[in-house]
Amino acid sequence: MKAQSQFCTTAILNEVSDPNRDYVQEGRTVERLDRVRRVGIEDAHRRIAQMEAIVADFDRTANELGDWIKAEENRTRIQDPAHFAYSASATAMTKRREALKRSRETLMRSIDELKRPLADVVLE
Repeated sequence: MKAQSQFCTTAILNEVSDPNRDYVQEGRTVERLDRVRRVGIEDAHRRIAQMEAIVADFDRTANELGDWIKAEENRTRIQDPAHFAYSASATAMTKRREALKRSRETLMRSIDELKRPLADVVLE
């Protein structure tokens, strides 16, 4: 999608640099640039919303895993992960929860990177 957007923008900018076109074409070019810009902004907002939904799902799943880990520890009556008889199930769930937390942080950084240019657009 990014390559297509860049192509459209480049094609429109090439039209702008043509000194032989009239003012009607200039208006159309400006409208096209605005439309390309709007579509890019709408796409970024859509992607941010999707990523935020995934982050919420990760949070929910990590909380559920925490509850399951506690239940497993209570069932086995061993809360120390270093104990030789600590539940393999609790160990696997702990690793999964930590992986979800890392993925969540990566997505949050991606969301921040997407939001930064949008804040500049809103300020303009």
